[in-house]
Amino acid sequence: GGGPFPPPPPPPPIIIRSTVEARRSGVRAARAGLVLALLGVLMVTGVVAATNFGGPRDAGVHCDTTPSSQCVANNASHTVYFEYATSALRDATLWAMTNYNSVAPPIDMAEVFPPATDRDVTVRGDYVGYTGWWAATMCATNASYGGAESPLPGTRWCRPQILQFNRTYEASKYPTTTNKRAVACHELGHTVGLQHTTSTTSCMRSGNQTVTTTNSHDRAHIADYY
Repeated sequence: GGGPFPPPPPPPPIIIRSTVEARRSGVRAARAGLVLALLGVLMVTGVVAATNFGGPRDAGVHCDTTPSSQCVANNASHTVYFEYATSALRDATLWAMTNYNSVAPPIDMAEVFPPATDRDVTVRGDYVGYTGWWAATMCATNASYGGAESPLPGTRWCRPQILQFNRTYEASKYPTTTNKRAVACHELGHTVGLQHTTSTTSCMRSGNQTVTTTNSHDRAHIADYY
Protein backbone atom coordinates (compact mmCIF):
# COMPACT_ATOMS: atom_id res chain seq x y z
CA GLY A 1 0.00 0.00 0.00
CA GLY A 2 0.88 3.73 0.17
CA GLY A 3 1.68 6.29 -2.46
CA PRO A 4 4.69 6.38 -4.75
CA PHE A 5 8.11 6.68 -3.10
CA PRO A 6 9.97 9.98 -3.70
CA PRO A 7 12.95 9.77 -6.04
CA PRO A 8 16.32 9.27 -4.36
CA PRO A 9 18.47 12.42 -3.87
CA PRO A 10 21.05 13.07 -6.55
CA PRO A 11 24.61 11.90 -5.75
CA PRO A 12 27.05 14.56 -4.53
CA PRO A 13 29.05 16.20 -7.28
CA ILE A 14 32.43 14.69 -7.96
CA ILE A 15 35.16 17.31 -7.67
CA ILE A 16 38.18 16.56 -9.80
CA ARG A 17 41.30 18.56 -8.92
CA SER A 18 44.07 18.78 -11.37
CA THR A 19 47.60 17.80 -10.38
CA VAL A 20 48.67 21.44 -10.71
CA GLU A 21 45.94 22.61 -8.34
CA ALA A 22 46.90 19.98 -5.78
CA ARG A 23 50.52 21.02 -5.95
CA ARG A 24 49.59 24.67 -5.51
CA SER A 25 47.52 23.82 -2.46
CA GLY A 26 50.44 21.89 -0.98
CA VAL A 27 52.81 24.79 -1.59
CA ARG A 28 50.39 27.22 0.10
CA ALA A 29 50.14 24.94 3.14
CA ALA A 30 53.91 24.56 3.31
CA ARG A 31 54.36 28.34 3.11
CA ALA A 32 51.83 28.89 5.88
CA GLY A 33 53.67 26.38 8.06
CA LEU A 34 56.98 28.10 7.37
CA VAL A 35 55.56 31.50 8.31
CA LEU A 36 54.25 30.12 11.59
CA ALA A 37 57.60 28.49 12.30
CA LEU A 38 59.46 31.73 11.62
CA LEU A 39 57.08 33.64 13.84
CA GLY A 40 57.82 31.14 16.59
CA VAL A 41 61.56 31.65 16.16
CA LEU A 42 61.19 35.42 16.21
CA MET A 43 59.09 35.28 19.33
CA VAL A 44 61.66 33.13 21.12
CA THR A 45 64.52 35.32 19.87
CA GLY A 46 62.73 38.42 21.11
CA VAL A 47 62.65 36.98 24.62
CA VAL A 48 66.30 35.95 24.56
CA ALA A 49 67.49 39.25 23.10
CA ALA A 50 66.69 41.20 26.26
CA THR A 51 68.74 39.07 28.61
CA ASN A 52 72.18 40.57 29.17
CA PHE A 53 72.36 44.26 28.32
CA GLY A 54 71.45 47.49 30.07
CA GLY A 55 72.49 50.19 32.42
CA PRO A 56 71.18 48.78 34.61
CA ARG A 57 69.58 45.55 33.50
CA ASP A 58 68.52 44.22 36.90
CA ALA A 59 66.03 45.76 39.31
CA GLY A 60 67.67 47.07 42.47
CA VAL A 61 71.06 47.53 40.79
CA HIS A 62 72.43 50.94 39.83
CA CYS A 63 75.03 52.58 37.64
CA ASP A 64 77.22 53.82 40.49
CA THR A 65 80.54 53.58 42.36
CA THR A 66 79.95 50.06 43.74
CA PRO A 67 81.41 46.83 42.27
CA SER A 68 77.89 45.67 41.38
CA SER A 69 77.42 48.69 39.10
CA GLN A 70 75.67 48.19 35.74
CA CYS A 71 76.19 50.93 33.17
CA VAL A 72 76.29 51.42 29.43
CA ALA A 73 78.76 53.65 27.58
CA ASN A 74 77.84 57.11 26.36
CA ASN A 75 78.86 56.27 22.77
CA ALA A 76 80.76 53.76 20.65
CA SER A 77 84.11 55.55 20.97
CA HIS A 78 85.75 54.03 24.05
CA THR A 79 89.04 55.45 25.33
CA VAL A 80 91.02 53.43 27.88
CA TYR A 81 93.70 54.79 30.20
CA PHE A 82 96.05 52.50 32.15
CA GLU A 83 96.59 54.21 35.50
CA TYR A 84 98.48 51.31 37.06
CA ALA A 85 98.51 47.69 35.97
CA THR A 86 101.15 45.03 35.45
CA SER A 87 102.43 44.55 31.92
CA ALA A 88 100.63 41.19 31.77
CA LEU A 89 97.27 42.73 32.71
CA ARG A 90 97.83 45.64 30.35
CA ASP A 91 98.70 43.31 27.47
CA ALA A 92 95.61 41.16 28.16
CA THR A 93 93.37 44.25 28.23
CA LEU A 94 94.86 45.61 24.99
CA TRP A 95 94.30 42.22 23.36
CA ALA A 96 90.66 42.23 24.47
CA MET A 97 90.21 45.80 23.19
CA THR A 98 91.56 44.81 19.77
CA ASN A 99 89.21 41.84 19.75
CA TYR A 100 86.18 44.05 20.49
CA ASN A 101 87.19 46.38 17.67
CA SER A 102 87.44 43.42 15.32
CA VAL A 103 84.26 41.49 16.14
CA ALA A 104 81.87 43.97 17.76
CA PRO A 105 81.42 47.05 15.57
CA PRO A 106 80.71 49.90 15.93
CA ILE A 107 82.65 49.78 19.23
CA ASP A 108 86.05 51.45 18.83
CA MET A 109 88.35 51.02 21.85
CA ALA A 110 91.64 52.92 21.93
CA GLU A 111 94.33 53.55 24.52
CA VAL A 112 95.07 57.10 25.63
CA PHE A 113 98.27 58.18 27.33
CA PRO A 114 99.36 60.75 29.93
CA PRO A 115 98.79 63.62 30.25
CA ALA A 116 95.37 62.83 28.78
CA THR A 117 92.65 63.17 31.39
CA ASP A 118 89.60 62.61 29.19
CA ARG A 119 88.85 58.89 29.10
CA ASP A 120 85.96 56.44 29.29
CA VAL A 121 87.73 53.73 31.29
CA THR A 122 90.59 53.83 33.80
CA VAL A 123 92.33 50.47 34.32
CA ARG A 124 93.82 49.62 37.69
CA GLY A 125 95.43 46.43 38.96
CA ASP A 126 96.20 46.05 42.65
CA TYR A 127 95.48 43.93 45.70
CA VAL A 128 92.02 44.83 46.97
CA GLY A 129 91.66 41.82 49.31
CA TYR A 130 89.32 38.84 49.49
CA THR A 131 86.24 40.70 48.33
CA GLY A 132 84.65 37.80 46.46
CA TRP A 133 85.17 39.46 43.06
CA TRP A 134 88.25 38.90 40.88
CA ALA A 135 87.74 42.12 38.92
CA ALA A 136 84.96 44.69 38.67
CA THR A 137 83.81 47.83 36.89
CA MET A 138 82.29 50.85 38.61
CA CYS A 139 81.93 54.58 38.19
CA ALA A 140 84.81 56.78 39.31
CA THR A 141 84.09 58.98 42.30
CA ASN A 142 84.34 62.08 40.08
CA ALA A 143 82.40 60.58 37.16
CA SER A 144 79.86 62.45 35.09
CA TYR A 145 76.51 60.77 34.39
CA GLY A 146 73.83 60.69 31.74
CA GLY A 147 70.92 58.58 30.54
CA ALA A 148 68.25 57.03 32.76
CA GLU A 149 68.04 53.96 34.97
CA SER A 150 64.40 53.27 34.20
CA PRO A 151 62.53 51.78 32.52
CA LEU A 152 64.65 48.64 32.49
CA PRO A 153 66.90 47.96 30.73
CA GLY A 154 68.30 51.39 31.51
CA THR A 155 70.47 53.75 29.48
CA ARG A 156 72.45 55.18 32.40
CA TRP A 157 76.13 55.83 31.71
CA CYS A 158 79.04 57.27 33.61
CA ARG A 159 82.52 58.30 32.58
CA PRO A 160 85.09 57.51 33.47
CA GLN A 161 84.44 53.99 34.68
CA ILE A 162 87.04 52.13 36.72
CA LEU A 163 88.08 48.67 35.53
CA GLN A 164 89.62 47.21 38.68
CA PHE A 165 91.59 43.97 38.59
CA ASN A 166 91.76 42.50 42.09
CA ARG A 167 95.19 40.89 42.07
CA THR A 168 94.43 39.10 45.33
CA TYR A 169 92.81 36.46 43.09
CA GLU A 170 95.21 36.65 40.15
CA ALA A 171 97.37 33.66 41.07
CA SER A 172 94.40 31.38 41.73
CA LYS A 173 91.78 32.58 39.22
CA TYR A 174 93.59 34.11 36.24
CA PRO A 175 97.28 33.13 36.28
CA THR A 176 97.63 32.40 32.53
CA THR A 177 97.51 34.70 29.52
CA THR A 178 94.23 33.10 28.38
CA ASN A 179 92.71 33.58 31.85
CA LYS A 180 93.71 37.25 31.89
CA ARG A 181 92.28 37.85 28.42
CA ALA A 182 89.02 36.19 29.45
CA VAL A 183 88.69 38.42 32.52
CA ALA A 184 89.62 41.53 30.51
CA CYS A 185 86.99 40.69 27.88
CA HIS A 186 84.41 40.23 30.63
CA GLU A 187 85.12 43.53 32.37
CA LEU A 188 85.39 45.56 29.16
CA GLY A 189 82.02 44.09 28.22
CA HIS A 190 80.55 45.53 31.40
CA THR A 191 81.87 48.99 30.48
CA VAL A 192 79.79 48.96 27.27
CA GLY A 193 76.62 47.58 28.88
CA LEU A 194 76.97 43.81 28.57
CA GLN A 195 75.87 41.99 31.71
CA HIS A 196 76.21 38.39 32.89
CA THR A 197 74.98 35.51 30.76
CA THR A 198 74.76 31.76 31.20
CA SER A 199 76.11 31.13 27.70
CA THR A 200 79.26 29.03 27.61
CA THR A 201 80.35 30.70 24.35
CA SER A 202 80.63 34.20 25.81
CA CYS A 203 83.26 35.82 28.00
CA MET A 204 80.32 37.44 29.84
CA ARG A 205 79.49 34.21 31.66
CA SER A 206 80.05 34.75 35.37
CA GLY A 207 83.17 32.93 36.54
CA ASN A 208 84.53 32.63 32.99
CA GLN A 209 88.26 31.86 32.84
CA THR A 210 88.76 30.50 29.32
CA VAL A 211 86.44 32.17 26.75
CA THR A 212 88.22 35.26 25.47
CA THR A 213 85.58 36.83 23.23
CA THR A 214 81.91 37.75 23.05
CA ASN A 215 79.34 35.72 21.14
CA SER A 216 76.90 36.76 18.41
CA HIS A 217 74.18 37.49 20.97
CA ASP A 218 76.42 39.96 22.83
CA ARG A 219 77.49 41.61 19.57
CA ALA A 220 73.88 42.00 18.46
CA HIS A 221 73.21 44.00 21.64
CA ILE A 222 76.21 46.24 20.94
CA ALA A 223 75.30 46.78 17.28
CA ASP A 224 71.68 47.52 18.18
CA TYR A 225 72.47 50.03 20.94
CA TYR A 226 75.43 51.92 19.49
